[in-house]
Amino acid sequence: MENQKRLGMLSEELLESKQQLQTVFNNIDVAVWCYDGRSQKIPYTSKGMKKITGYPSEQFIDRESWKTIIHPDDVSIFEASSGDNRNGISRISEYRIIHADGHIRWIQNRITPTMDLSGKIIRLDGVVIDITSRKEMETALVESDAKNRFIVENIADLNGVLEPDGTIRYAFRKGAGFYSEGVEGVSLFQFIDPEDLSYVQEIFSNLTEKKINQLFQFRFVHAEGYSVFVECMATPVLNHDGEVESIVAVARDVTEKGRMEKELKESEELNRLLVELSPEAIIFHYDYKCIYINSAALVFIGASSAEDIIGRSIFDFIHPDFQKMANSHLKGVYEQQTGTSLIELKMIRKDQTVIDVEAIVTPISYMGKNAGFSLIRDVTKQKKMEEERNRAEQKIRESEERYSCLQTSLDRFSHDLFGIMKVSELNRRFVKEVQNVIKIKHVSVIEVQEDKTFITKSGNSDLQQELQGDIGTLPISNLPVNELIETLNGYVLKIGEISGKNYLLYIGGKPESLTFSSKKVWLKTVSRYINVLYDNFRLIEDLTKELDTITSNQMAPAWLLRLLFKLSENERKHLSQDLHDSALQEQIIWYRKLDHLSTDPLIPPQMREQLQQIVQGLLDVIYQIRITCNELRPPMLKEEGLISSLEALFEFTQLRANYSIQFDKV
Repeated sequence: MENQKRLGMLSEELLESKQQLQTVFNNIDVAVWCYDGRSQKIPYTSKGMKKITGYPSEQFIDRESWKTIIHPDDVSIFEASSGDNRNGISRISEYRIIHADGHIRWIQNRITPTMDLSGKIIRLDGVVIDITSRKEMETALVESDAKNRFIVENIADLNGVLEPDGTIRYAFRKGAGFYSEGVEGVSLFQFIDPEDLSYVQEIFSNLTEKKINQLFQFRFVHAEGYSVFVECMATPVLNHDGEVESIVAVARDVTEKGRMEKELKESEELNRLLVELSPEAIIFHYDYKCIYINSAALVFIGASSAEDIIGRSIFDFIHPDFQKMANSHLKGVYEQQTGTSLIELKMIRKDQTVIDVEAIVTPISYMGKNAGFSLIRDVTKQKKMEEERNRAEQKIRESEERYSCLQTSLDRFSHDLFGIMKVSELNRRFVKEVQNVIKIKHVSVIEVQEDKTFITKSGNSDLQQELQGDIGTLPISNLPVNELIETLNGYVLKIGEISGKNYLLYIGGKPESLTFSSKKVWLKTVSRYINVLYDNFRLIEDLTKELDTITSNQMAPAWLLRLLFKLSENERKHLSQDLHDSALQEQIIWYRKLDHLSTDPLIPPQMREQLQQIVQGLLDVIYQIRITCNELRPPMLKEEGLISSLEALFEFTQLRANYSIQFDKV
C-alpha cells in the first residue's frame, strides 16, 4: 500500500517536472524535437519551433517536412549531418532556412542519435537554436575587417606594427620602394638614414620609457638608394602589466611637403622683401588700425619708426574732409571683402603737412578675419604739375584766342586802309580799332603843340584834365615813335611828328588787356601802319593844298602834272617799302615764333592743331601785305617793261576772277 502511495507521488512529481520543462521550452528561442527511428516520424516538437521557423510545430512530422524549409544552397549540409547521424555520430550543423515570412534565417541544429545493439537508429534528439543575429554580427565583422584591411593596405601612408626594439612585426607595403617583401623580423633601423639613426633610436627609447605618443621626422632610405623625408606617428600599445607590448607606427612621405614648405617660406620671404623694399607706401591694417607699415610708408608719413604708427587708427592720417569717403571704402573691404578701385584723397603727415595721394585697398585674411592691404602713392608733385600744366594750357588757349583776335584785327584793319583817303578817316578808324581790341572806351588821337597845348583830333574828348596832367609830365618832342609809354592816368603812344606838331594816341585808364605782351605788340604793329600812312597822308594833303592854291586860277602845266605823278609814285614806293620793312617783317617774326611753338612735343595734339591754324592765318596776312606792297609799287614795270608787267598783272587778276585772258601771237 505504501509503495503504491509512494509510486503515485513520484508520478505526480514527474508529471509536474515535465510540465515545468515543457513551459521552459515553450518560452525560449530554442526548439527541442525528437525523431522515432522505428516509425520514422517526429513525435514531438516544442513550441519554440514556431518562433524560429514561423510554421506551427505540428507541421514538422517527418524528415521531409523539415527539409522543405531548408535553403536550397544548404541542403547538402543537412544531408551530410544526417549521414553522420545514421552512423551514430552526434553532429552540430549550421545552415539557412526560409522563414514563413520569406526572410532567410540562420539556425544551429544539434542532433544526438541513440542506437540499438545492431547499430540501427532508435531515436534522434535535437535542439534547434536561431543564430541569425550572431551570423549577421559575424558577417558585419568580416566585412568590417576586410574593409579596414583594404583601407590599411591601400592607404598612401606607411604603417605597421613594431616590436619595442624596432623589429618589424607586420608592415603594410603600400608605397613601393619603402619596403620589400619579407621585411617582417627585420629591424626598422636598417632603413634609417645613418645621420638620423641615433635620433630615431632615442625616440624609441622614449616610447618604451614614457609610454606616450611621439611625432617625429627622419630620413628614410628608399629602395633605390636615395633618402626621403618621412613624418612618423608612433603609438605604444600596452599589455595588462602596463608595459609596452608593441608600437603602432604610421609614416608619411613629406618630401614633397617639405619642398613645398621650403618654397612657401622662400616665397613668403620674397614677398616680404618686395613689400619692404617697395618704393610705394604699403600699410596693412585690421579693424581700422595699422598693424604693419613698410619703409616707404614710414618716409611717406614722416615717422621715424614703425612703433610710432602700429596700433594707431588709420583715420589719424586721413584728412577730415575725406574720412567719410575712406570709411565707406574700408567698410566694404572689412565686411564684404570687396577691394577698391583707385581712389584719390588727402592725407596728413606726422608734421601735419597735407598731401595728395592715390590709394587702392585689397581685402586679405588675418587671424580668420578680414583685414585690408593698402597701397598708397604720393601724387602731390603730380597734382602740382597737372595744375601747372592746366594753367599753361589755359594760357595757351587764351593766347591762341588773343592771337586769333589780333590776327583778325590786323587783317581787317589792313584791308580797310585801302579805302581811306583822308587823315580824319584814318584817325577815326584807328581809334575804333583800338577801342574794339583793347576793350576800353577812353581812346583818342591828339595833336600836341610845342607849348604842350593839345587838340583832340578823334575819339573821346572827356579826358581833358587827365590829358593835361599826363602830357605836362612827358618830354613830347623826345618821345620815341611807336613806343607805348605808361603814364599816371593811362598810356601814350607817339604816332608821328609833322612841322613841330606831335600826334599821340592816348588811352585813358589802364586796361588789363595791355598787361599781355601780345596786345602791346599788336598796338605797336598797328601804330606802324598808321605812322606810315599818317605821314604820307599829311604830306599828300599839304602838297594838294599847295597845288590847289597854285592852280586855282589857271590850268596846270604838263611838267607839274608829271611832277605830281612822280611824287605820287615816290610816295607809293616809300609806303610800299615801309610796309615791307616794318609790318611785313614783324609778321614774319611772329610767324616763325608760332611755327616753332607748334612743333613743341609738350604741346597737346589738339592745341598743336589750333596753333597750326594760327600759323596758316599769319601766312595769309603776310601774303596780303606782300600783295599790298606789290600793288603800291609793281616791281616788274621798271625792270621788265610795260608788256611783261601787264601780263603779270593779268595773270594775277585771273587768280581772283572767273574769266581768263589769252594773248594772240603776232
